[in-house]
Amino acid sequence: MNIHRLCQPKNSRGFSLIELLISTVIGLIVIAGSVNVVVSSKTSFYSQEEMSYIQDNARFAIDVLSRDIRMAGYMGCATPGIAQIANSVVDTTGGFITTGAMQGFDFEAGTNSYPNAFRARVKDGTDAILVRRSDNANALN
Repeated sequence: MNIHRLCQPKNSRGFSLIELLISTVIGLIVIAGSVNVVVSSKTSFYSQEEMSYIQDNARFAIDVLSRDIRMAGYMGCATPGIAQIANSVVDTTGGFITTGAMQGFDFEAGTNSYPNAFRARVKDGTDAILVRRSDNANALN
């Protein structure tokens, strides 16, 4: 009597090589799908995070600009004769108070329309806005 035949049940048999290969391919397809979902989720997360960062910066810039633009021309209780000047463009009151409260400049029209001291601060290819107002210390900005 063959001893190997006694240890195995009658209907027991192993997997064939073809069955193992097919199950391996199916497993690899499932793993590839899972990896694809993870990579897609990570890419989507990073793009949404970048968009959120851009929106946050734009919101901050609009908040700062809107606050300054709302205050354009405001001098409070000060008059041009007693206002303390805090001017980063020109250190004198001449031509500063008498000009408009807000002035816009189009870069494509050329930088010759910009005030001389302001011209050097403008970045190439950008438009500029000059807002004049008084701050809470009665100093003209």
